Amino acid sequence: MEQIDYWIIKPNKIRKTFAIVGRTNRSGGSRVKDNRLNAINTAFKAGAIDFATALYQVTQIKAELESKNTPIAYPSCDANIDLFNKYWDAKYSRRKTHAESKRSARGYYLRAIAALGSAPLLSTPIQELQDLVDALPNKKQRSVTNCLNRLLKFYGRTEILAKAKKEESEFRYLDEKDFKLMLRHVWPHEQKLVCNVAFYSGLRLGEIFAVRQFFGEDSTIHVEKQMYENGSLGTTKNRKKRRVFVAPSGVEHVEKLLNVETTDRQKLRKLSWAKIVKRACKEAFPKSPEKHLNFHDLRHSYAIYCMSKGLSLTVVASCLGDGLAVAQEYYARFERTSDLGILARRLFKAS
Repeated sequence: MEQIDYWIIKPNKIRKTFAIVGRTNRSGGSRVKDNRLNAINTAFKAGAIDFATALYQVTQIKAELESKNTPIAYPSCDANIDLFNKYWDAKYSRRKTHAESKRSARGYYLRAIAALGSAPLLSTPIQELQDLVDALPNKKQRSVTNCLNRLLKFYGRTEILAKAKKEESEFRYLDEKDFKLMLRHVWPHEQKLVCNVAFYSGLRLGEIFAVRQFFGEDSTIHVEKQMYENGSLGTTKNRKKRRVFVAPSGVEHVEKLLNVETTDRQKLRKLSWAKIVKRACKEAFPKSPEKHLNFHDLRHSYAIYCMSKGLSLTVVASCLGDGLAVAQEYYARFERTSDLGILARRLFKAS
């Protein structure tokens, strides 16, 4: 079983009680049933205890649940585990990794070999391995196939597993008007600030909290680090430095972010930002599920917002730190002024 994530739902204008929700695999979730929680809510609603006291008591229950939590475990045959450990030592021993995270490279590999069950990676016929991979949901097949093919190549097997056909890139986004409506449901001020920076700069979540330098002359940010959930700093996702254009409406927010202390940034980094944004979107657009964004979708919103103002796809791709092919796959249909179109018009005029 995988580790259970717990988080607290606090009272708001609509909800009058506290709740604790637990989920595995970063999907779904169910409320924790606990008589102590019921007693706290009863006392809180009756005014016998204040908000701070109630929150402290609920936090204690959450901490107790987490202390009894089952650690992450990926059942696999011993032979595959040994193969993976040797591969990891050879390829990743010198890299700075966060192996305890489910989203780390180690987590991806362990889930990939777990998909094989008891089938040894090196001695099982390639077609049998392919059948095991094909039985996975389409969304998981590609990452599992990538990891297993790297292991097969490392150990000298010439056969490779076929990848599932890539689904069309779908994402959600908000225009500036809808973003401002969503922002009305984000609080406190610090959370609102982070959302503004994300929308007007397109930075990834970790990059936002690692920002240290802003160039007012050309409204750009120098991006070279990202902050992990534990507060430590590392290189960007693709390990490359870049300059990012900040839309004029976001300059003020970036300047305020630069004044936020490192300790406060570390506290903000630990928040569940996907939940914060999705909750705000649901409250702002209750009848429009296509507008129920995750935090990362603010990055897509930035790209489309910039192109609506006339920036080319090439410039947007550079700001995002993505390859041009990736940017074309996602955003080509939103481009108003393409480099290709400009070049074609110049050539026709010249002739």
